[in-house]
Amino acid sequence: MIPGDRIKIRQVQSEGSVTDFTISGTIDSGSCDCLIHFWRKHVENQTRPVSIDMGQVDAIDAASIAELCSLIRDRAARDHLTRIIAPPQMLAHTLYKVASLRDRQRVTLEDPRNEEPYAG
Repeated sequence: MIPGDRIKIRQVQSEGSVTDFTISGTIDSGSCDCLIHFWRKHVENQTRPVSIDMGQVDAIDAASIAELCSLIRDRAARDHLTRIIAPPQMLAHTLYKVASLRDRQRVTLEDPRNEEPYAG
C-alpha cells in the first residue's frame, strides 16, 4: 500500500491471469502524485490484464481525471488490457469523450457510476 492521507491503493491477491487493484478515497491534486507513482511502479509495465476497482473512490478532480485517462490510454497503446470497475462518472465520461473506449478489447468499463460529487 502506498502511504497517503486521502487515497488508498492496494494490490489484491487474485487467482488466474488478472492482476487486481483497488483504489479508495479522494483523488485530487494532493493525492494524484501518489496514484501516478503507484501506477508507474505496479501497473504501467504489467503485461497481464489489470482490473482496477474504483468503487470506493469518493471523489476525483478534473486534473486527476486527465492524468488517469493519459495513464490508461498509454497502457492501451501498448496492447495491455485494462478493466475499470465502478469508475467515477466523470472518468467514464472522459474516457468515452476522448475515444479511449473505441477499442473495447484494451480498455473496458464495468458498472460506471451514475452520480457522485465532483471534486473539481
